Amino acid sequence: MALRQAMRRLGALSSQTSTAARAFTTSAPRLEATEAQKESIKSFMDAFDQNKPIPTMDLPSTPSNFMSPEREVPATPPEKMTLNFYMPHEIQFKDAEVDQVMIPATSGDFGVLPGHVPTVAQLRPGVVSVQLNSSETQKVRALLR
Repeated sequence: MALRQAMRRLGALSSQTSTAARAFTTSAPRLEATEAQKESIKSFMDAFDQNKPIPTMDLPSTPSNFMSPEREVPATPPEKMTLNFYMPHEIQFKDAEVDQVMIPATSGDFGVLPGHVPTVAQLRPGVVSVQLNSSETQKVRALLR
């Protein structure tokens, strides 16, 4: 009974917490630290350095030590994308600049355009269609084993 009440209270607390208020979690956007945040970390480190329990103890690490800022997403998608397509016996495309790639998957064929979000899909045997430019398309037969 006590466990249920504790879980209910924790659930209520977590639903009230916003992502913006949780700046030290990995679910928050990883933005460049502001000057106020840098100053806050510096003042904490100075206070910790003065009150160390052991004089030879290292300063603690903060999340900014481990998480690099996310890359800024461009406002417009790129014109072309780079395609590397390897087969066991040969390299079909290496650093080729293409407009679109049509890929056969078990859930149906899908197209990948420049700026496409990362996608995980189970592929199936079929024809991979690579659109090099507006007038030239190359097709490659892909057998999966």
